Amino acid sequence: MEDFDHNSIGKLAVVTYLRCNENIPNSLYGLLNKFNDLNFSNICLYVFSDNNRKIDYEHSEYGRFRLIVDGGKTKYERLRKIVTEDKEDYILSIDSDIVLQNKEIIDFLFKFILSNSSLGFGVVGVSNNGLLPEIIKIDKFISHSIIRPFLWKFHLGITIPGQCFIIKTSDFNGILPDSNTYLDDLQIGLIVRKYNLKIYMSRSQLCTEAAKETISGLFIQRKRWATGYSSVLRMSFFDGFPCNILTIFHGLVYHFSLIVLLIVLFILGFKISHLFSFSLFCTLVLFLADFKVNKIFYVILYIFIFIFIHLFWFFNVVKTLFSSSK
Repeated sequence: MEDFDHNSIGKLAVVTYLRCNENIPNSLYGLLNKFNDLNFSNICLYVFSDNNRKIDYEHSEYGRFRLIVDGGKTKYERLRKIVTEDKEDYILSIDSDIVLQNKEIIDFLFKFILSNSSLGFGVVGVSNNGLLPEIIKIDKFISHSIIRPFLWKFHLGITIPGQCFIIKTSDFNGILPDSNTYLDDLQIGLIVRKYNLKIYMSRSQLCTEAAKETISGLFIQRKRWATGYSSVLRMSFFDGFPCNILTIFHGLVYHFSLIVLLIVLFILGFKISHLFSFSLFCTLVLFLADFKVNKIFYVILYIFIFIFIHLFWFFNVVKTLFSSSK
């Protein structure tokens, strides 16, 4: 992208969100340095924080800077604030607990702008190792590299990786609902589908994040996802078709595909042949293991653990919906 006029695109907001004692990640400073090296000057770093703090930030080196203290606000509310202010042409949203792949981010950013799309996103990887992180890597592979691209390709996708994405501000101004949800990624994706906005989907890994290392932490995360999904699902019924149907379909595909597939294999074992069914199961395991023997163990664990994780998510969705209706 050396011949790209970096400053012809307008103003870019790089937005991150800090909780408690979190700090701006070093990889984000690295990204700002990359922009600086490219003479990309129309940049403002927005830092949303739960509390007032001293930020180690040099205005002259990186450009404009805004610290916004608004404890208790969700990421969706904060993002909507910047969109409605309409001071920036593009908003690059970056979570504070991820590690950016800066070369891939720069390339992704310019390709997104050239595509004249409203929303852009890529793939998120797992940065840590261990038993549970290795299992979660498989879950991310299924969701980020199989389910999500497939659904968006056939105009059924409504979710994006909330850890890192970019939007064109003018295309979202006036259409983001004045509501609140933990699942900003699902809410924004639903708006894209509702208004038939153009997306740019990269297959590149733009960042990595640390996966949960304990089962209890994973269950807490999925319970939070269930709460967010329930709020989006309720709002989708006010929007009517196709938002309500797509939201339900999203939940079914992401959380029940594995269970349905195992049930189908079980039925085939009885209806056709145990050997045929077992062969298909082995093929599935090898595919998810990327045909690497050392990953087969993690795939087997993933299949059995995530059956309960998905059912736990569904139970909490139902529980939240019923409790909110009282």
